[in-house]
Amino acid sequence: MGESVTGMYEFIGKMDSLGIPRDMKMASVVRGDTKDHVFFETVARNQGWLYQVFASVQEAEAWLAEG
Repeated sequence: MGESVTGMYEFIGKMDSLGIPRDMKMASVVRGDTKDHVFFETVARNQGWLYQVFASVQEAEAWLAEG
């Protein structure tokens, strides 16, 4: 990801003003070091966003397709 902790908080704080609907599921597929992505996921979810990190496209697609 390469973003600072402060940058992650600021981006998540701007998601409403960017017009991203809170009920829209968002998934990221990551390989390698996932520490920053998992932190972003935690912050986003703590603020009410439907965001989750996955290790494979198939897992992400399955989660996104869930009712």
